[in-house]
Amino acid sequence: MLAYLLGALVLLIVAASLAFASLAARSARREHDTAERWRARSQLQDQVITDTLAERAAAEEAADEATAERDRVQAELAARVAEAEELRAALAATTQVLADTEQQLAEVAGTEATARDQAALGG
Repeated sequence: MLAYLLGALVLLIVAASLAFASLAARSARREHDTAERWRARSQLQDQVITDTLAERAAAEEAADEATAERDRVQAELAARVAEAEELRAALAATTQVLADTEQQLAEVAGTEATARDQAALGG
């Protein structure tokens, strides 16, 4: 009878050990799965951060290029405005020379007419 009790006790201990081992294995598997999920989540977050930083860098580069283009266009516009001002000043000077020349021609024509009139009068 004692042998049966000892046998039952050994079976009980073996069963408890197997149950504990099974629980420990399930717990280890859960921990491993949880660690894998966290690792995957962390990798995804790292990828999102990397992509976001790359997009930001590209946007900043595009903004820098747009700013450089704007500055170039403004410089070209300023040069054209300066050229237009020079042309306007040259036109004003030419117009003044033309007006002075017309006035001188009118004076010469008036002088010639007066001289002809005096010559015609016997002068």
